[in-house]
Amino acid sequence: MRKLTPVQCDQKPPRCKNCQRWGIVCDYTALSAAVAQVYNKNLLYQYNHALIYSYKTVTPPPPSPWLDHQDLELLNHYATRTSLTLSAEETLSIWQGYIPGEAKTHGFLMHSLLALSALHLSYVWPAGRKRDAWFDVANRQHGTALSCFRSHVTSITAENGSAVTAFSFLTVIFNIGLPVVYGFESTPFPTSTFIDVIQVLRTAWGAMSPVLPGIEMGALGPLIKQPMVGEGTCGMHVKGNQVLQFLAEFNERRADTEEEKEIYRGAIGALRKFLQAIRNTPPLWENSLIWPTVVSDAFFELLRRKRPFALILLAHWCIPVYRSPSLWFNQWARNIVADIRRMLEGEFRGAVNWPAQQVGLVPKEEHERGCACLTCDPVGVGVA
Repeated sequence: MRKLTPVQCDQKPPRCKNCQRWGIVCDYTALSAAVAQVYNKNLLYQYNHALIYSYKTVTPPPPSPWLDHQDLELLNHYATRTSLTLSAEETLSIWQGYIPGEAKTHGFLMHSLLALSALHLSYVWPAGRKRDAWFDVANRQHGTALSCFRSHVTSITAENGSAVTAFSFLTVIFNIGLPVVYGFESTPFPTSTFIDVIQVLRTAWGAMSPVLPGIEMGALGPLIKQPMVGEGTCGMHVKGNQVLQFLAEFNERRADTEEEKEIYRGAIGALRKFLQAIRNTPPLWENSLIWPTVVSDAFFELLRRKRPFALILLAHWCIPVYRSPSLWFNQWARNIVADIRRMLEGEFRGAVNWPAQQVGLVPKEEHERGCACLTCDPVGVGVA
C-alpha cells in the first residue's frame, strides 16, 4: 500500500512540501492560486438574475464522447455508490443528477467527480495492487481537474458559478478523503491540515461572492444556504445552550484583549446561529462548512495561529459535524477534537471536555451524571 508522508501543507508556492512528498498535485497552487488570480483580475461577472437555475431532479446525463471505458466505469460507480456517501436523501438528487449534468459541460468538474469516484474505489477495495491502482487513477484525474480549472476558468460567472461551487466541494472532499482512505497515521496534525483545506474554500468562495446569491437560489441552494431560524426558536438540547453560555463567559474571562473578545463574540454568535438552524437534525456536511467559511478573517487568523480559544470553538463546531452522516467528515471531527485536546493545557483543555465526550474520546464511565452525549443518550435530541 502506498505510504503517505505525514507533513502538513506549508502553503509555499510553487508546490507545498506535503504534496511534493506525496507526489500529488498541490491544491494550494492549482486551486486557490487560480481562484485568487481570477479574483485579482477583477473579471468577476455580476450575476444576472434572469439566469437563475430552477431546482429540479435531473436525470443523470448521457456520457460525454471523450469519456473512455474507465471513465464510464468511474461515472457509474459515482452515480451508484460514491454519491450515496455525499448526501442525505433530501439532497441526493443534486449529487446524483444535477452535478453530473453540470460536469458534462465543464471538464474540470467531470475530472474532479471521476477523481473522487476513483478515491472511493480505493477506499472500498482491500489493501493490494488494485487499491493502489485506483489511487493512481484518482491522483491523475484530480491533477487533470485542477489543470483544466486553471486553464478554462478565467472568470467566475453566472454560467459557471454552479460548476465552480460543486468543484470546490469535490476538491475539499478529495483532500480530506486521503486520510480517510489511508488512515490518520499519515496526518498527525489534522487540525492544521483541515484549516489549510478550509482556507482554500474561503478563498474560492470569496472570489465567488458576487454570484453566490444567485447560486443560493438555484439547484445548489440547499448545499450552501443555512436554514433561517427566527429569533428565540432555538430547539437545541438544554445542554447546548449551557455550553454556548459557558463559551461566552469563558471568552469574557480569558481573552487577552478587548479586540480579541470582540472577534470571538462574533464567532460564537455565528456558531449559535449554525446550531440553532440545524436544531435537532444532524447537519448536511455542506451546511456544516458554512461556519468556518463565514467567520471573520480576524477569527480565522487566530485559528491559523492556534490561539487556544479559537481552537476551543473549532472543537465545539466538530460536535454536529461528528453526528453528520458522512463517511468523509465523521473521522475528521473526532481526530480534530483529539488533536486540539493534545495541544491545550489546564483550563483550556478542560473547556473541550464536552466535545471530547460527544465524539467518543472520553470513556462512558467518566461522563458526568445526566450526560446527553450520543453514548449516554443515544435517542436524545441534543446537537451541541
